Amino acid sequence: MRSKSREHLRREKSGFEVLSDGRLEAIDAQVEDWGAARRAGTGTLFERLELCLEKLPERLRQAVGAFYFGDQPGEAAAASLSVPAAALRKRLHAATGGDPGGSDRADEAA
Repeated sequence: MRSKSREHLRREKSGFEVLSDGRLEAIDAQVEDWGAARRAGTGTLFERLELCLEKLPERLRQAVGAFYFGDQPGEAAAASLSVPAAALRKRLHAATGGDPGGSDRADEAA
């Protein structure tokens, strides 16, 4: 699989860096270390962030995912969730600790 990927990148000259087998193995080892740390509960900031996201109610987690991780502007993220932009903003505000009660007033307008 790596050979096919490498050949594709060479052929397309896409500007991506082709990683050596040694570098790929180092990345694989690092990913395994991250997984082990996560399972042990001793992970890095990103693993702790992921654990915090898992504790959010589903509607807040979806809002964070669509806006921050989906790399979508507000209107597109709201549309992907089928909610008004105001509801998305309210959910993001609640998810980031701005509204611990998680009020649904903007959601009710939908």
